[in-house]
Amino acid sequence: MEYGQMKILPLPPREYLHECFTYQDGCLYWKWRPESHFSRHHVHAVWNANFAGTRAGRQMVVGHYRQIGLDTVRYLEHRLIAAMHGIPTDRVIDHKDRTGNNSVENLRPATQSQHMMNGTGWSKKAARVGTHQKKNGTRVAYIRVNGK
Repeated sequence: MEYGQMKILPLPPREYLHECFTYQDGCLYWKWRPESHFSRHHVHAVWNANFAGTRAGRQMVVGHYRQIGLDTVRYLEHRLIAAMHGIPTDRVIDHKDRTGNNSVENLRPATQSQHMMNGTGWSKKAARVGTHQKKNGTRVAYIRVNGK
């Protein structure tokens, strides 16, 4: 892994995610989960009584991401949605419209570089790929291929 790259956790199998969640309008909701997902019958009964049918996860304090705890691991909601719908998750999952809109149509796999270029700073007219603004206001052009 290169410096500055995010660690991408492997996600549970697609079939397992469909056993756990229902997808509706860009959101995940907990399904009634089978007893095989839990270590004890009591935990299964209590969990389903409290969570089945409710919106999964919680809004993160910073940013527009939603985090979901599944089997002691926390995942970002948009990555789970991508995995459930067959979008490759071995790369960063980018929001095309740069918002918290997790609809399947708004998600796409991207490199970290593509993801960063889709950020708000790149939408400004002055900011372009291959340029840098110096302190005196002039712009300098550069080309970089594979980090060189």
